[in-house]
Amino acid sequence: MVKRTQAHRSNQSHDKKSRELEQLFDAIQEGRFQHVVDVLSSRLRTGKRSPTSLYLLGLAWRGLDDPAQGAKYFEESIACGGDPTAAQRQLARVYFVLERFADSASVLQKLIEATPDQIEVWRNLILALENADRIDDALVECQKAIERFPNDTRLFSQLGDLYQAKEDWPKAAGAYHRCVELDATREDSRKLHIAMLRRIGDREAICNALDRWLEVTPNNPIAEHLRGAYSEDFIPSRASDEYVREVFDQFAATFDSHLTALQYQAPRCLGEHLRRLPLRQDRSLHVLDAGCGTGLLGAWLRPFADKLDGVDLSSQMLARAEKLGLYDALVEAELTAFLATKMDVFDLIASADTLNYFGDLRPFLLAARGALRSVGGWLVFTLESGEQPGYSLQPSGRYTHSIEPVSAMLSECGFMEIQVESCVLRQEAGRDVRGVVFSAEWP
Repeated sequence: MVKRTQAHRSNQSHDKKSRELEQLFDAIQEGRFQHVVDVLSSRLRTGKRSPTSLYLLGLAWRGLDDPAQGAKYFEESIACGGDPTAAQRQLARVYFVLERFADSASVLQKLIEATPDQIEVWRNLILALENADRIDDALVECQKAIERFPNDTRLFSQLGDLYQAKEDWPKAAGAYHRCVELDATREDSRKLHIAMLRRIGDREAICNALDRWLEVTPNNPIAEHLRGAYSEDFIPSRASDEYVREVFDQFAATFDSHLTALQYQAPRCLGEHLRRLPLRQDRSLHVLDAGCGTGLLGAWLRPFADKLDGVDLSSQMLARAEKLGLYDALVEAELTAFLATKMDVFDLIASADTLNYFGDLRPFLLAARGALRSVGGWLVFTLESGEQPGYSLQPSGRYTHSIEPVSAMLSECGFMEIQVESCVLRQEAGRDVRGVVFSAEWP
């Protein structure tokens, strides 16, 4: 009888502990992470320690955005003999967040040995190795994964990224092309495939890829614009609003860091040119940042401005510019149409790297002339330099301009005191992208 009672009590105790753990699992699901930490930390102080409670503590600390504490408890859970698969998955994730990429890769390799058919583990291993700068090892694992999962588009995308990191453009192009073959809706892979073909310089392959893109998604603004860059029959006079909006909305989140990597200098070139003009630097002017983007030119314009406005087609770019606190007004609009609604308003209109998406500048110049004050208004802008007469649409999707026709057009539109200054706008593929800063006064 005594033995039965003891067994009964043991079962009751076990059931109670199971219910408590289930409740804590539910609390994790509900986001009550601090409650779980409080309960289990108290239990640990009494010496009650189990692999499951340690695992739950790891989850709770991860939920509280403390990955270091999470890693500590996941490690202890594994050491105490807990379920290694679940804890290792979580441990690999927190190591990655902590930028312990080699440690994350080591854990993921153990997971693959135990569960080789889990495709997500392979993807994560490749990513961890890539971030650990072990590109060759990542390539080996990626090829192994593709042998096991030959129709997975994400693996081929990763393969393309790895070959791109090694600057093996043909193999990168082949990997991205395979993504598109497997899933025709993957526009990200189409763009990367075309970018790699541009690196190679295979004009025919680029045109074919753009044609196939347009077959799948007719009227796609990016494909249409880039196809125009390779057309010998028709060159659009400017990039469409849809093209500009789609490109820069997608690009907004990484725009500033990307331009830093390209040693972007257009705002500085324009800003330094402004300082040499006979403009009042007493914050007395009404200034427009024409195509303001994320606001990189704003700091150069603010010393001149009593009121600083910005206009751009991309709502995502404007959202980032607003966070700078430099602008008095930000407007989402097409530039030329916006200027056409403003008569005799601005003392200074400045535009850095925006008119690269315009071929024919005359509509913009006429609209800017009307928007400038009739006495002493200035227009200052950058362009990419081109060797061909007039303007030319480049494979990058941007236009280049030769100096003489632009100067002549400014004069024809009534501007005076036209000045031109050469500069380097940025780096691309290790080469200088040369440009010019134009300035002109509306008398």
